[in-house]
Amino acid sequence: MFLSPAQANLVITLQMTRTYIVPYLQIRSPDIAAFSDFKSTPCSPTTTTWGRWRTTETTRRTVFIVNMVNFLNNYDPRTRKTSPYYEPLSDDLILNMPLPCSQTVWLAYEEENCRLAMKNHQPWVNYSSPDPDHSTTEALSRETCLSTILSKYSKERIQAAIGPHVGLVDSDDLRRLVILCATEQFL
Repeated sequence: MFLSPAQANLVITLQMTRTYIVPYLQIRSPDIAAFSDFKSTPCSPTTTTWGRWRTTETTRRTVFIVNMVNFLNNYDPRTRKTSPYYEPLSDDLILNMPLPCSQTVWLAYEEENCRLAMKNHQPWVNYSSPDPDHSTTEALSRETCLSTILSKYSKERIQAAIGPHVGLVDSDDLRRLVILCATEQFL
């Protein structure tokens, strides 16, 4: 099989990403307290808890982007099929890793502001609203991971709630882009 230079680079990026994330257990933790142990991330032992969380949040975002590029590079939207050469990054990790944090949390410029922003924008683990009119968009912004979202909402409902409000402009747009891409990849 002949790979173009772009495809070869993607294969190398996938291999590097897999090698990096396998021992990185805290990448699955949404709780900043999980980073109090200096061994929780591949950072220097002198890095603060907040610094380790920021490094992990950046790593998560990178993993989500690598996954999306890999999937979309191998996906034909006309047939809704992937290339026979498609090799997923790690479906279990992608489905269960915390989604990118909110823009408010991401822009916090010091640890105390970050903790306060996290507290005020606390994700709902296994959230289920008793109110049938509860906004799907609001619910999507509060869920912690893709597996929860994809088990609760149909592809059509997710796509309708997100609409065209995706991209890389801010953290909230990125979060919606990850969710939207997952509707094609996993549903």
